[in-house]
Amino acid sequence: MASYKKISLAQMAARIDPGSREIAAIARKARSVASARSMGNDLFKASKFEAQQGSAKEASSLPMG
Repeated sequence: MASYKKISLAQMAARIDPGSREIAAIARKARSVASARSMGNDLFKASKFEAQQGSAKEASSLPMG
């Protein structure tokens, strides 16, 4: 499943059950992964490959189920 779909599903779940700590944590992780991925893509497009590799490592180290 694409990461943007995971983010929107996590956000939808957070709206349905705003008091759930587990859902809030999942939504935060999804946003973190999306942010790191976006930054990595931008760095890659700018030909900043060393920085992009660091961003990719950060994104891959974030736990997503």
